[in-house]
Amino acid sequence: MTQNNNNLGSIKVPNKSTSYKSCWYRQDNNTLRVDIPNFESGEQSFPIVQGSFNGMDKITFLNSYIGELNFGAGGTYRSMFPTYGIEGKHFDSISELIFKKFVVTFPALNNWITDGVEIVRDSDVTALTIPKPKVLLEIEFGDLSKLKLVQGFNRDSNRKRITIEKTSFFEITSAEGIDIDVVWSIVTSLRRLVLFLTHKDPSYSKLLLFKTLAEGESGLKVKRFVQSVNENNFSMRFDIDHNGIKEHLPKLIKEWLENEKLETIYGAIQEKYFNQDMSFKNYLFGLSIAIETFHEQFGKITGKEVDVINKKKDHKKIKDLVKKEFPDLSKWFLSNTGNLSKPTYIERLSTYHLYFELMLLPHIGGELKSLLTKVKQYRNEFAHTGESSRFDSVEVILVSKSLEYLLLIETMMILTGGAFEKEFFCVKGGRYISGLASMNNYNKKHKRI
Repeated sequence: MTQNNNNLGSIKVPNKSTSYKSCWYRQDNNTLRVDIPNFESGEQSFPIVQGSFNGMDKITFLNSYIGELNFGAGGTYRSMFPTYGIEGKHFDSISELIFKKFVVTFPALNNWITDGVEIVRDSDVTALTIPKPKVLLEIEFGDLSKLKLVQGFNRDSNRKRITIEKTSFFEITSAEGIDIDVVWSIVTSLRRLVLFLTHKDPSYSKLLLFKTLAEGESGLKVKRFVQSVNENNFSMRFDIDHNGIKEHLPKLIKEWLENEKLETIYGAIQEKYFNQDMSFKNYLFGLSIAIETFHEQFGKITGKEVDVINKKKDHKKIKDLVKKEFPDLSKWFLSNTGNLSKPTYIERLSTYHLYFELMLLPHIGGELKSLLTKVKQYRNEFAHTGESSRFDSVEVILVSKSLEYLLLIETMMILTGGAFEKEFFCVKGGRYISGLASMNNYNKKHKRI
């Protein structure tokens, strides 16, 4: 959403007598806003509001809140801030917001996809053939929902020129219908997927909602501010090549949409991409927590399980002894010593030694044991004080990116069923770490972990 709009009109709250005229609808780079003159209602929020403005189609605003009283040349007014608007129809209630299809367009996919559609120049150099949209993949996911990845071209023309623009979009359909909250959940997940695959700004350029599956139905355009990501600020992006992964994309996307346990992991991996003001110190702390969570949930699946059989045997012996000799302490013991039979933090990190040995240690020096101990100490100190000096400012960046790459590669292994060689991606990650070290004038001879 990049344009600035100022449209005069009116709003109405459905099923109530509440209505206001001479309202201004304003839309800029990061907000939707309706300025309401002489607003006297004591209500501070509205789940649904209908709007009619000059130069616009009908619009329904959803989940709006009322701002503070303002003073202007024409008197007092309050601003209503909708979470989003649906243009093209007036809805009377939230219960009507069920859709059989929606289409979301991501420009970041246009150049990432390597075997999509291309314009063909005919033998007559003045003629071009514009191909029909091409379905690149189709999957079923969730409860009877289907997803297609499609690439095609949009055409626009005026008296002076014809504009042809490549477009890549996901089309999601459901015969049962999809609630608007589920729509947003899927769109959010797809945004994160696009960032994961392309390392480009995952903002969508268009989101259309359809009430039916009928051919030729005009979609309802969604107006909602979605924070863009400044990809120029990405440090050493880990690119995933479409050619190398396209045969695994159907499985990858299905797993991405259905595996809820992974949400916490890729949320941690991408946190600094969406929140670029976040310090690397905070980022490293979040990743140090995420890697423990990942191992707890997926270590067994990825062959990184730690042998804790002896720990469990020892724990049971002690538990039986406490129960026999100190029955009053038995309940407390069971409640407070469960972690004794689980892997330690260092043991969990050690299962990923290949990543540290190939990606990080060749470029910063030092030994694996010392590095893992420092990561643990950093995590513990930061958790208690919000600060740690275990790594200097450059090392914090290098260790953060190595943990990010580790989690990214391991996540990709989960998504594709282990279809790739980890060593290849570790070496690739190592080149990025080396580049970061050089950019920051880090010399492993003078500073060793």
